[in-house]
Amino acid sequence: MDRTSGRLRILALLVVLMFIGLTTRLWFLQVLAADRYQDTKVANRTRTVLTPALRGDILDDHGNVLVGNRLSLQVQVNQQQLGPNRTAVLSRLSNLLHMQVKTIETRLKDKRYYPYAPIPVATDVPKEVSFYVSEHAQQFPGVRVVEAPVSDYPQGDIAAHILGWIGPIDGTQIAQPAFQGYDPNDIVGKAGLELQYERYLQGTKGKDFYLVNAAGKQIKTLG
Repeated sequence: MDRTSGRLRILALLVVLMFIGLTTRLWFLQVLAADRYQDTKVANRTRTVLTPALRGDILDDHGNVLVGNRLSLQVQVNQQQLGPNRTAVLSRLSNLLHMQVKTIETRLKDKRYYPYAPIPVATDVPKEVSFYVSEHAQQFPGVRVVEAPVSDYPQGDIAAHILGWIGPIDGTQIAQPAFQGYDPNDIVGKAGLELQYERYLQGTKGKDFYLVNAAGKQIKTLG
């Protein structure tokens, strides 16, 4: 009888210890580690897209701008917001921009852009396009017209061979130490002063944050 009572006491003690351990673990997860797991949860749902910065100006010795920036109206398409009538939307956009649907589709397949981010399909469009898209927003889901910076040459092609030009970074450049930290979709100097002073002319990128679900589909823009 005493042996049975002893075993029951040991079993009861083990049960109490198990409940204490379980309670301690739950308290740790819900209180002490709550912030850490919340950060992980947010990271799993939030995606960051880097946005290009304004490129620096190139001036002459009198302060005149040789290469600057100007704002251009750019048409962007978010594929995940096109909805079930994707074909019809792109067809209407094609007629509005006087572009072939095939050309728009090709630009939407550009691997430099994330599937949940807006992709530019046309630049330097007239203001009438912006007005029309705004007035007929229901016919153009996922389509927006925004202001985007592009290089500007106030003096025309004067000293073009010295100033050089810019373009998408290529595999040869991105492998060089001088371009350490650059992304495959960056626009960089390719020749002349644009290349020589690349590090000074390249601005600091901004960031757009998107909320996505487990499948990577955009839920909303966070800012």
